[in-house]
Amino acid sequence: MRITGILTTQNRQTQTEKIPSVLALIIKALKELSRDRKKKNIKHNGNITFDEIINIAQQMLHGSLARELSGTIKEILGQPSLWVAMFMATTLMTS
Repeated sequence: MRITGILTTQNRQTQTEKIPSVLALIIKALKELSRDRKKKNIKHNGNITFDEIINIAQQMLHGSLARELSGTIKEILGQPSLWVAMFMATTLMTS
């Protein structure tokens, strides 16, 4: 899992700010443990309320390509199905 960061320099003073990804925010909303690098093919299951999805969308609104909050919510809801498709594609390519 990668984390995006912003490095701001002003008058030779640097400040760092980390921007969590959608994946990290969803795992945090599921209240699961952090990822263990040794384990592969982890299945995430649980329920997320719509209020938590709206909070994630508001945090990711600045980095989204959507114009409105509803488009960002649709991006977040489409994210897990994208992960499944990418996983299936990688397993087909390796076999």
